[in-house]
Amino acid sequence: MNEYQAYVDEQRKKYRKWQHRVRAGLPKLASRVFALRAVSYPGYGFHYGMERSLGRVIALVSDYGRYLDAADIVIDQIVVADLYRDVAKAEASALTGKNGGHEA
Repeated sequence: MNEYQAYVDEQRKKYRKWQHRVRAGLPKLASRVFALRAVSYPGYGFHYGMERSLGRVIALVSDYGRYLDAADIVIDQIVVADLYRDVAKAEASALTGKNGGHEA
C-alpha cells in the first residue's frame, strides 16, 4: 500500500466515526429545519433549499456502503457544515427579524 492509499484509508476511518456522530444528530437537525417552515424570517425563500440539503445530508450519512475517495470525504463534511450554518443563521434571523446572512 502506498502512502496516499494509507492516508485515504485513515481518512475513511475518521469519516465513518464522523458519519456516525452526524447520523445521531439528524433527528434534532431535522426538527430544527422543519420548525422553520412555520416561521417567517428574512431569507425564508431559501427554506426549501434547506430542506433539500437536509435530504442530501440524510442520504450521505446513511450510506455506509459507498466508496469514498478523498474528495468525497471533504465535500460531504462541507455539505453538512453548510447546512448547520444555514439553519443557525435562519434561526437567528427568525428570532431577531434581521437578515442573518441570507439575501432577502
